[in-house]
Amino acid sequence: MSGQPIIFISFSKVIDAEDTVQYTRSILNQFKNKISKIIVLDSFASENDLTPPTIRVLQSSSSPVIKGLTLYEIPHMITGLPAAIVNYCEVHSIPCFDLLTLQEYVYGKLLVTEDTLIAYNQGLSQLGLNLQFDSQLLQQVLNHHGRINDNHHRLYI
Repeated sequence: MSGQPIIFISFSKVIDAEDTVQYTRSILNQFKNKISKIIVLDSFASENDLTPPTIRVLQSSSSPVIKGLTLYEIPHMITGLPAAIVNYCEVHSIPCFDLLTLQEYVYGKLLVTEDTLIAYNQGLSQLGLNLQFDSQLLQQVLNHHGRINDNHHRLYI
């Protein structure tokens, strides 16, 4: 990764579907003709017809095929900001990889776990980005920021 300029853009709020195209344009137009590829970290919910591996990829037509990554199967679709980004890349012939991990939801909240990061890590390494994550730091973050506790499965009446 050394020598490769990388920008990480994070969103801390949910972006309304009708605003996703405008968000995408306003950010990516700032880097016109300077983008070599875009990688989107995305997720998909558990579905009966999807089987392991827990990482999938949806890519723009100008992206090289990565044999080590399973394609996100038809008829499944991406929506929201990831869809707007992939569409922008398709229109502007920018290689784009939308990495989707299998993530569980509890009470409408995404559960980000070590398995989630391992899956992203596998996908990113297939794309030539070898990153390390600190599992102790992850555990601290999960314990302090919105993680559903170990008793989330209990029903109290």
